[in-house]
Amino acid sequence: MNDYPSHILQNQEYVQWRGYLLRFPWEWMVTLTFKDEVKFFTAQHCFKRWRLWLIREEKLRIAAYMLSSYKKGRIHLHALLFGRNRFDKTLSDCSPRQWKDAWLHFGFARITPITDRYKACDYLALHFLGFKSDYAEGDFYDNRLLKKEMWAQRDGLDGYDGLR
Repeated sequence: MNDYPSHILQNQEYVQWRGYLLRFPWEWMVTLTFKDEVKFFTAQHCFKRWRLWLIREEKLRIAAYMLSSYKKGRIHLHALLFGRNRFDKTLSDCSPRQWKDAWLHFGFARITPITDRYKACDYLALHFLGFKSDYAEGDFYDNRLLKKEMWAQRDGLDGYDGLR
């Protein structure tokens, strides 16, 4: 890595994003691609439909951090997800294969149960800051569940994370 101030700042932001994402109990890492070229809002709508179907069928609350990532002008989605319900069911109790197949209507999906949270969070942070994609937009889903399950760092910034 170069020692230019812009590279140093970019690397610092990447490390901060990775650290922030590590504060959540992610269970699945998801990559969603599209058969056809789609626009940003269409991609967002497809993800929301897929997530709501997952919520309804599995009877879970699903929290997610999702990136709309652009590579060579085409959008694809990367997401970290976890799920909870009052009966102690989680996404780990669900079949990734079933939900991978549910995405076939839109394109191709890769759903991987997370065994190494550091690698999963690192991968998303790399995409978000342009190390692996040309451009990326991030979005959170189910802010209440995210806030409830977030591990406090006691760093003076707890509660100032943008989660409402």
